Amino acid sequence: MHLKLMPLPRSARAATLAGHGLPSHDSTSSTSPGGGLMPLSALAGRQVIIEEQLDGADAELAFAAHGSPLLRSQGRPLAGGFGERPFIPLRIWAMAHEQRLIERLGDRHELRGTWTYATRRVWYDQLPHYFNEADVLDRATGLYLSTPRRQALLAGSPVLSAPVLYAGPMPTHPQLLASLIARPLAKSADWRLAFETTARRESLPVDLGWRRTDRSGRSAGLIVKVEDDEHVLARFTLVRPAPSHETWERRETRETPEMLDGDEAVAMRPLLPNGLAAGADLFAARPTVTWHDLGLKTLRSLGALKTLSIETREQRCC
Repeated sequence: MHLKLMPLPRSARAATLAGHGLPSHDSTSSTSPGGGLMPLSALAGRQVIIEEQLDGADAELAFAAHGSPLLRSQGRPLAGGFGERPFIPLRIWAMAHEQRLIERLGDRHELRGTWTYATRRVWYDQLPHYFNEADVLDRATGLYLSTPRRQALLAGSPVLSAPVLYAGPMPTHPQLLASLIARPLAKSADWRLAFETTARRESLPVDLGWRRTDRSGRSAGLIVKVEDDEHVLARFTLVRPAPSHETWERRETRETPEMLDGDEAVAMRPLLPNGLAAGADLFAARPTVTWHDLGLKTLRSLGALKTLSIETREQRCC
Protein backbone atom coordinates (compact mmCIF):
# COMPACT_ATOMS: atom_id res chain seq x y z
CA MET A 1 0.00 0.00 0.00
CA HIS A 2 1.08 3.56 -0.71
CA LEU A 3 -0.08 7.09 -0.04
CA LYS A 4 -0.86 9.62 -2.75
CA LEU A 5 -0.93 13.29 -1.81
CA MET A 6 -4.18 15.16 -2.49
CA PRO A 7 -3.71 18.85 -3.32
CA LEU A 8 -4.81 21.49 -0.86
CA PRO A 9 -6.08 24.88 -2.09
CA ARG A 10 -3.09 26.66 -3.64
CA SER A 11 -3.33 29.56 -1.19
CA ALA A 12 -3.07 27.16 1.73
CA ARG A 13 -0.09 25.05 0.72
CA ALA A 14 2.72 27.26 1.97
CA ALA A 15 0.96 27.99 5.25
CA THR A 16 0.15 24.36 6.03
CA LEU A 17 3.21 22.51 4.75
CA ALA A 18 6.02 24.84 5.75
CA GLY A 19 7.63 23.90 9.03
CA HIS A 20 5.66 20.66 9.45
CA GLY A 21 8.02 18.33 7.60
CA LEU A 22 5.25 17.26 5.22
CA PRO A 23 5.74 16.67 1.50
CA SER A 24 4.43 19.23 -0.96
CA HIS A 25 2.29 18.31 -3.94
CA ASP A 26 5.10 19.36 -6.28
CA SER A 27 7.58 17.03 -4.56
CA THR A 28 5.28 14.02 -5.11
CA SER A 29 4.14 14.71 -8.66
CA SER A 30 3.32 11.93 -11.09
CA THR A 31 6.63 12.59 -12.88
CA SER A 32 8.67 11.97 -9.74
CA PRO A 33 10.15 8.51 -8.98
CA GLY A 34 7.33 6.20 -7.88
CA GLY A 35 4.69 8.18 -9.78
CA GLY A 36 3.91 10.45 -6.86
CA LEU A 37 3.36 7.57 -4.42
CA MET A 38 4.85 7.50 -0.93
CA PRO A 39 5.27 4.61 1.51
CA LEU A 40 3.07 4.42 4.59
CA SER A 41 6.19 4.99 6.68
CA ALA A 42 6.33 8.58 5.38
CA LEU A 43 3.73 9.43 8.04
CA ALA A 44 5.14 7.26 10.83
CA GLY A 45 4.57 8.90 14.20
CA ARG A 46 2.02 11.39 12.87
CA GLN A 47 -1.44 11.72 14.37
CA VAL A 48 -3.91 11.12 11.56
CA ILE A 49 -7.62 11.04 10.78
CA ILE A 50 -8.69 8.21 8.46
CA GLU A 51 -12.05 8.44 6.71
CA GLU A 52 -13.80 6.02 4.39
CA GLN A 53 -13.57 7.29 0.84
CA LEU A 54 -17.02 7.16 -0.72
CA ASP A 55 -17.43 6.53 -4.43
CA GLY A 56 -19.28 9.49 -5.88
CA ALA A 57 -18.99 12.85 -7.56
CA ASP A 58 -17.19 15.81 -6.03
CA ALA A 59 -19.65 18.46 -4.85
CA GLU A 60 -19.12 21.94 -3.40
CA LEU A 61 -21.68 24.21 -1.76
CA ALA A 62 -21.16 27.82 -0.69
CA PHE A 63 -23.10 31.08 -0.50
CA ALA A 64 -22.30 34.39 -2.15
CA ALA A 65 -22.19 37.60 -0.12
CA HIS A 66 -25.77 38.39 -1.16
CA GLY A 67 -26.92 34.94 -0.02
CA SER A 68 -27.42 33.07 -3.29
CA PRO A 69 -26.24 29.42 -3.25
CA LEU A 70 -23.25 28.37 -5.33
CA LEU A 71 -23.12 24.70 -6.38
CA ARG A 72 -20.09 23.27 -8.15
CA SER A 73 -18.53 19.95 -9.05
CA GLN A 74 -14.78 19.73 -9.60
CA GLY A 75 -14.71 23.52 -9.60
CA ARG A 76 -17.29 23.86 -12.39
CA PRO A 77 -20.63 25.57 -11.68
CA LEU A 78 -23.68 23.34 -11.80
CA ALA A 79 -25.92 25.31 -14.12
CA GLY A 80 -28.36 22.59 -15.15
CA GLY A 81 -28.65 20.52 -18.30
CA PHE A 82 -28.79 16.87 -19.32
CA GLY A 83 -25.23 16.18 -18.21
CA GLU A 84 -26.11 17.16 -14.65
CA ARG A 85 -28.94 14.67 -14.10
CA PRO A 86 -27.19 13.04 -11.11
CA PHE A 87 -27.03 16.46 -9.40
CA ILE A 88 -30.72 17.34 -9.64
CA PRO A 89 -31.48 15.83 -6.18
CA LEU A 90 -28.49 17.76 -4.76
CA ARG A 91 -29.94 21.03 -6.02
CA ILE A 92 -33.34 20.16 -4.51
CA TRP A 93 -31.72 19.23 -1.17
CA ALA A 94 -29.70 22.46 -1.05
CA MET A 95 -32.78 24.57 -1.81
CA ALA A 96 -34.83 22.78 0.86
CA HIS A 97 -32.19 23.48 3.53
CA GLU A 98 -30.96 26.84 2.24
CA GLN A 99 -31.77 28.81 5.39
CA ARG A 100 -30.29 26.20 7.74
CA LEU A 101 -27.15 25.94 5.64
CA ILE A 102 -26.55 29.67 5.30
CA GLU A 103 -26.89 30.04 9.08
CA ARG A 104 -23.92 27.68 9.49
CA LEU A 105 -21.79 28.60 6.51
CA GLY A 106 -22.51 32.26 5.84
CA ASP A 107 -20.41 33.51 2.95
CA ARG A 108 -17.17 32.45 4.62
CA HIS A 109 -17.28 28.65 4.68
CA GLU A 110 -17.64 26.24 1.80
CA LEU A 111 -18.82 22.63 2.08
CA ARG A 112 -16.92 20.08 0.05
CA GLY A 113 -17.96 16.47 -0.10
CA THR A 114 -19.10 13.50 -2.14
CA TRP A 115 -22.48 13.27 -3.85
CA THR A 116 -23.38 9.58 -4.05
CA TYR A 117 -26.80 9.61 -5.71
CA ALA A 118 -25.68 7.97 -8.97
CA THR A 119 -23.70 4.73 -9.01
CA ARG A 120 -20.20 5.09 -10.36
CA ARG A 121 -18.17 1.94 -9.64
CA VAL A 122 -19.12 1.00 -6.07
CA TRP A 123 -22.84 0.47 -5.46
CA TYR A 124 -24.34 1.11 -2.01
CA ASP A 125 -27.67 -0.14 -0.70
CA GLN A 126 -27.82 1.58 2.72
CA LEU A 127 -26.41 5.09 2.52
CA PRO A 128 -27.52 7.32 5.40
CA HIS A 129 -27.45 10.31 3.03
CA TYR A 130 -26.49 11.11 -0.54
CA PHE A 131 -24.29 14.09 0.42
CA ASN A 132 -21.34 13.26 2.65
CA GLU A 133 -19.32 16.27 3.75
CA ALA A 134 -15.56 15.68 3.79
CA ASP A 135 -14.06 19.16 4.13
CA VAL A 136 -14.99 22.70 5.10
CA LEU A 137 -12.95 25.41 3.42
CA ASP A 138 -12.49 28.72 5.21
CA ARG A 139 -12.66 31.03 2.21
CA ALA A 140 -11.13 33.91 4.19
CA THR A 141 -7.90 32.04 4.92
CA GLY A 142 -7.87 29.38 2.19
CA LEU A 143 -7.46 26.65 4.83
CA TYR A 144 -9.49 23.52 5.51
CA LEU A 145 -10.90 23.26 9.03
CA SER A 146 -9.71 20.40 11.23
CA THR A 147 -12.13 17.55 11.83
CA PRO A 148 -13.19 18.72 15.34
CA ARG A 149 -13.82 22.25 14.03
CA ARG A 150 -15.85 20.92 11.10
CA GLN A 151 -17.92 18.75 13.40
CA ALA A 152 -18.56 21.65 15.78
CA LEU A 153 -19.62 23.95 12.92
CA LEU A 154 -22.05 21.43 11.43
CA ALA A 155 -23.44 19.84 14.62
CA GLY A 156 -27.24 19.87 14.56
CA SER A 157 -27.39 20.84 10.88
CA PRO A 158 -28.82 18.85 7.94
CA VAL A 159 -25.27 17.92 6.88
CA LEU A 160 -23.83 14.45 7.41
CA SER A 161 -20.04 14.12 7.49
CA ALA A 162 -18.04 11.27 6.00
CA PRO A 163 -17.34 8.45 8.48
CA VAL A 164 -14.14 8.71 10.53
CA LEU A 165 -12.86 5.15 10.90
CA TYR A 166 -9.69 5.89 12.85
CA ALA A 167 -8.09 8.75 14.77
CA GLY A 168 -4.65 8.13 16.23
CA PRO A 169 -1.01 7.37 15.34
CA MET A 170 -0.47 6.55 11.67
CA PRO A 171 -0.63 2.78 10.99
CA THR A 172 2.32 1.78 8.82
CA HIS A 173 1.50 -1.92 8.36
CA PRO A 174 -0.71 -2.63 5.32
CA GLN A 175 -2.72 -5.32 7.13
CA LEU A 176 -3.92 -2.79 9.69
CA LEU A 177 -5.28 -0.52 6.98
CA ALA A 178 -6.72 -3.44 5.01
CA SER A 179 -9.09 -4.15 7.88
CA LEU A 180 -10.61 -0.68 7.44
CA ILE A 181 -11.58 -1.33 3.82
CA ALA A 182 -13.01 -4.81 4.31
CA ARG A 183 -16.58 -3.71 3.64
CA PRO A 184 -18.17 -0.26 3.37
CA LEU A 185 -20.56 0.76 6.11
CA ALA A 186 -23.16 1.54 3.44
CA LYS A 187 -23.26 -2.02 2.09
CA SER A 188 -25.53 -4.57 3.76
CA ALA A 189 -24.73 -8.28 3.86
CA ASP A 190 -27.24 -8.78 1.01
CA TRP A 191 -26.06 -5.89 -1.16
CA ARG A 192 -25.54 -8.05 -4.28
CA LEU A 193 -29.16 -9.22 -4.25
CA ALA A 194 -30.29 -5.65 -3.59
CA PHE A 195 -28.19 -4.45 -6.53
CA GLU A 196 -29.83 -6.86 -8.96
CA THR A 197 -33.29 -5.99 -7.63
CA THR A 198 -32.59 -2.28 -8.11
CA ALA A 199 -31.17 -2.80 -11.60
CA ARG A 200 -34.32 -4.63 -12.69
CA ARG A 201 -36.52 -1.95 -11.15
CA GLU A 202 -34.65 0.71 -13.14
CA SER A 203 -34.95 -1.40 -16.34
CA LEU A 204 -31.17 -1.85 -16.50
CA PRO A 205 -29.88 -5.24 -17.72
CA VAL A 206 -28.29 -6.92 -14.71
CA ASP A 207 -25.30 -8.22 -16.69
CA LEU A 208 -24.56 -4.73 -17.98
CA GLY A 209 -24.89 -3.35 -14.46
CA TRP A 210 -22.36 -5.82 -13.12
CA ARG A 211 -19.87 -4.98 -15.88
CA ARG A 212 -19.88 -1.40 -14.59
CA THR A 213 -19.80 -2.25 -10.90
CA ASP A 214 -17.15 -3.46 -8.50
CA ARG A 215 -18.14 -6.92 -7.24
CA SER A 216 -15.52 -7.14 -4.49
CA GLY A 217 -17.66 -5.62 -1.75
CA ARG A 218 -14.74 -3.54 -0.48
CA SER A 219 -14.82 0.20 0.06
CA ALA A 220 -13.62 2.65 -2.57
CA GLY A 221 -10.60 3.52 -0.42
CA LEU A 222 -9.42 5.61 2.49
CA ILE A 223 -8.63 9.29 2.98
CA VAL A 224 -5.79 10.04 5.40
CA LYS A 225 -5.54 13.53 6.90
CA VAL A 226 -2.78 15.11 8.95
CA GLU A 227 -4.20 17.92 11.08
CA ASP A 228 -3.32 20.27 13.88
CA ASP A 229 -5.96 21.59 16.28
CA GLU A 230 -7.20 24.15 13.78
CA HIS A 231 -6.55 23.05 10.21
CA VAL A 232 -5.79 20.22 7.79
CA LEU A 233 -2.07 20.14 7.06
CA ALA A 234 -2.07 17.45 4.36
CA ARG A 235 -4.45 14.95 2.79
CA PHE A 236 -3.70 11.61 1.15
CA THR A 237 -5.56 8.81 -0.59
CA LEU A 238 -4.58 5.23 0.11
CA VAL A 239 -3.50 3.32 -2.98
CA ARG A 240 -3.65 -0.46 -2.74
CA PRO A 241 -1.48 -2.81 -4.83
CA ALA A 242 -3.35 -5.04 -7.26
CA PRO A 243 -2.45 -8.75 -7.58
CA SER A 244 -0.59 -7.93 -10.79
CA HIS A 245 1.68 -5.58 -8.81
CA GLU A 246 0.09 -2.51 -10.34
CA THR A 247 -1.26 0.13 -8.02
CA TRP A 248 -4.95 -0.14 -7.22
CA GLU A 249 -5.52 3.26 -8.80
CA ARG A 250 -4.18 2.09 -12.16
CA ARG A 251 -5.98 -1.25 -11.99
CA GLU A 252 -9.33 0.37 -11.32
CA THR A 253 -9.06 2.79 -14.24
CA ARG A 254 -7.77 0.31 -16.82
CA GLU A 255 -11.20 -1.09 -17.61
CA THR A 256 -13.64 -1.25 -20.50
CA PRO A 257 -15.28 2.01 -21.67
CA GLU A 258 -18.47 1.00 -19.86
CA MET A 259 -16.65 1.32 -16.53
CA LEU A 260 -15.22 4.81 -17.00
CA ASP A 261 -16.32 6.79 -13.96
CA GLY A 262 -15.81 10.42 -14.96
CA ASP A 263 -18.75 12.76 -14.52
CA GLU A 264 -19.39 12.90 -18.28
CA ALA A 265 -19.35 9.11 -18.60
CA VAL A 266 -21.71 8.71 -15.65
CA ALA A 267 -24.09 11.30 -17.08
CA MET A 268 -24.28 9.58 -20.47
CA ARG A 269 -25.06 6.06 -19.26
CA PRO A 270 -28.31 4.84 -17.66
CA LEU A 271 -28.59 6.28 -14.17
CA LEU A 272 -28.68 3.69 -11.38
CA PRO A 273 -29.38 5.30 -7.99
CA ASN A 274 -27.61 4.05 -4.90
CA GLY A 275 -29.89 2.90 -2.10
CA LEU A 276 -30.67 4.79 1.09
CA ALA A 277 -30.80 3.12 4.49
CA ALA A 278 -34.23 2.44 5.96
CA GLY A 279 -35.48 5.57 7.70
CA ALA A 280 -33.14 7.99 5.90
CA ASP A 281 -34.87 11.33 5.22
CA LEU A 282 -32.89 13.85 3.17
CA PHE A 283 -35.25 16.68 4.04
CA ALA A 284 -35.28 16.36 7.82
CA ALA A 285 -33.68 19.19 9.78
CA ARG A 286 -31.03 16.72 10.96
CA PRO A 287 -29.91 13.40 9.47
CA THR A 288 -32.34 10.70 10.58
CA VAL A 289 -29.79 7.93 10.00
CA THR A 290 -26.11 8.37 10.84
CA TRP A 291 -22.98 6.35 10.21
CA HIS A 292 -23.07 5.27 13.84
CA ASP A 293 -26.51 3.78 13.22
CA LEU A 294 -24.86 1.65 10.53
CA GLY A 295 -22.19 0.39 12.92
CA LEU A 296 -19.46 3.04 12.78
CA LYS A 297 -17.02 2.78 15.67
CA THR A 298 -14.11 5.20 15.42
CA LEU A 299 -10.95 3.43 16.59
CA ARG A 300 -8.50 5.59 18.51
CA SER A 301 -5.39 3.48 19.07
CA LEU A 302 -3.10 1.13 17.17
CA GLY A 303 -4.04 -1.57 19.66
CA ALA A 304 -7.71 -1.31 18.72
CA LEU A 305 -6.78 -1.39 15.04
CA LYS A 306 -4.66 -4.51 15.55
CA THR A 307 -7.60 -6.22 17.26
CA LEU A 308 -9.85 -5.36 14.31
CA SER A 309 -7.22 -6.68 11.90
CA ILE A 310 -7.09 -10.03 13.73
CA GLU A 311 -10.89 -10.28 13.78
CA THR A 312 -11.06 -9.49 10.06
CA ARG A 313 -8.54 -12.22 9.20
CA GLU A 314 -10.40 -14.73 11.37
CA GLN A 315 -13.69 -13.94 9.62
CA ARG A 316 -12.07 -14.55 6.24
CA CYS A 317 -10.78 -17.91 7.42
CA CYS A 318 -14.20 -19.09 8.59
